[in-house]
Amino acid sequence: MVDDEVEIWKICERTLSRKDYIIHTANNADEAADLLNDVVFDLALVDLRMPGRIDGMELIRVIKENNPNTQVIVVTAEESIQTAMDALSNGAFDYILKPFNLQELLESVERVMRHGAGRNKNTIFRETNYLYQVFQKLENSKSKNENLLEFIIRRAVKALKADAGSIHLYIPQRNTLKIMAFCGSELDRESEVKLGERIVGWVAENKKPLLFNNQLSEYPQFNDLTIRDYIASSMIVPLVKHNTLLGVICLNRFTEKTNLKFTPSDLEALQLFALHCSLIIALEHYNLIPRFN
Repeated sequence: MVDDEVEIWKICERTLSRKDYIIHTANNADEAADLLNDVVFDLALVDLRMPGRIDGMELIRVIKENNPNTQVIVVTAEESIQTAMDALSNGAFDYILKPFNLQELLESVERVMRHGAGRNKNTIFRETNYLYQVFQKLENSKSKNENLLEFIIRRAVKALKADAGSIHLYIPQRNTLKIMAFCGSELDRESEVKLGERIVGWVAENKKPLLFNNQLSEYPQFNDLTIRDYIASSMIVPLVKHNTLLGVICLNRFTEKTNLKFTPSDLEALQLFALHCSLIIALEHYNLIPRFN
């Protein structure tokens, strides 16, 4: 944990130690760079703006040069799409904005550890970095007429070899999820679903990802639902930032096309993709995201 705000790293150290992680701390990037000579780390939590000879961005490069397998989570108050792009381009795995809640930190750390050897990681990294580049171009050109959500779902469908996909955004005023972007052809889809209803609404309400292949027998909460016979496999992942629901992203494979089943590894890859999509959506619609101390 590298941060010049002592109280922050002390709180993070206590929280992560309770989960049996072994923590090393440094007050600045120079101290952290010295530690890299003696210890091989699985993960580094790095602030970007710190006093010293090098800053957090340079430290990410040093970490990746010393041990490319060390993952990096950036923890910073800099809410800038360019900064996020730079951090990801330099090898960061995740980007958490201050102030953050501890549950968000834990989930990010656990996600990094799970994804250490994920077979889709490199593909997803390329896709998410591309998303940030496109978003920056849209920001610079002020071309808000271009549908960023449609671009995101097309990249997700391509990266995970799905036949169709959709993004449903949460409408708090109506307590519903509305399809805002779609890729592929599906015979029957509802444009708006109430929170908690059907599979999409359940995933959104519980903020839990779901993978199912042909049948829902292992999910008793869906006993009254019938899966459309042309769906071979589906993944539905919530879009969440700072514990605030933004929507869900769904991918499908059809029996008449690939007829291949998604795997748990595919679901983890989509969760990583959704993590970065959530940051982009939050930056685009910043008023949706409250701040937590």
